[in-house]
Amino acid sequence: MKKYLLILFFLVFVFPAKPYDKKTLVERFTNCSCVPCAQLNSAWYTNTVKGLLASGSMNHIVYNGD
Repeated sequence: MKKYLLILFFLVFVFPAKPYDKKTLVERFTNCSCVPCAQLNSAWYTNTVKGLLASGSMNHIVYNGD
């Protein structure tokens, strides 16, 4: 029993949990045959995502459709 308590002590106090930075994931779906969508996507990216990507607080995935 003492052996298990010693192991538990080391796991809880000696090896503390290290926090990690959480990032936001944004998925964007686009369509190459939609002309107005291209302009809206460009404006949306500039106004919302560009600054957050530069700060490293989010990841960005773009899916281009046909």
